[in-house]
Amino acid sequence: MVLEAEEIEAVLTDHQVSVLFLTRALFDSVYSDSPDMFGALKYLMVGGEALTPSIMNRLVSQSVRPQHILNGYGPTESTTLTTTYECQLSEGSVPIGQPVNGRQVYVLSASRSLVPVGGVG
Repeated sequence: MVLEAEEIEAVLTDHQVSVLFLTRALFDSVYSDSPDMFGALKYLMVGGEALTPSIMNRLVSQSVRPQHILNGYGPTESTTLTTTYECQLSEGSVPIGQPVNGRQVYVLSASRSLVPVGGVG
C-alpha cells in the first residue's frame, strides 16, 4: 500500500486529527507534496530516522503549521519513543531532545563510555 499526500490529508481533515506520528521517510514525502496539510494538528511527531534539517526548518518557519512539532527518538532496543525535542530553526542536525516522562537515558560512545550532555554517541 502506497500512501499519497491527498489520502493522508483527507483522513486528517475528515477525522479532525489533532496528534500524528509519522516516520521521517513518509513525512518527507508527503510534506513535499502538500506542505500545509499538517496545519490543523496540535502535535506532529516525526521519527524513526534522523530528521532532515532543511525540511524541518521549512515547516517550523511556515505560518500554517502544527502547534507543536516534535522529533521523536527511540532506539529499537528500548521503545518507539525515548526522547522528544520540540523543533526550532536549526543550522545543523535536529537534536533528539530530553527523556520522556522523567525517564533517564544514557548516551554512550563507540567504546561504550558515557558521553557528556550534548555529546555525540
